[in-house]
Amino acid sequence: MKDSVFINLLKKAELDTGNDLETVGFTAKLNQYEMSFYAEMVTGHNVTIEDFGHNYGSNWNQLEPTQEQRLALQRLMNKTVEKLEKREDQPEQEYLDPYAEFGLSESMFFNQNNY
Repeated sequence: MKDSVFINLLKKAELDTGNDLETVGFTAKLNQYEMSFYAEMVTGHNVTIEDFGHNYGSNWNQLEPTQEQRLALQRLMNKTVEKLEKREDQPEQEYLDPYAEFGLSESMFFNQNNY
């Protein structure tokens, strides 16, 4: 696959497995070109490429990515896994009502006179 097509596909790659770290997967489509790849936690999030090629009429033409293209896919995967791990490490923030936290009531701050 030409690098120009690959770069555009890579820009369109969408995470399609949510926030799950067990399996992290991407898909991308650009005209007749498509790629999908994933990585599993058990393999250390090493990329496995499922589809990498294009449709030619009604036939699928599977291509082999170059070493540089494989490295680019792995870099994207590593960045994504890192973001997901950071998100997972952050505790979910609970909403604290500032009025209740300090024993106040909203009505203390508003004029209750009717005009």
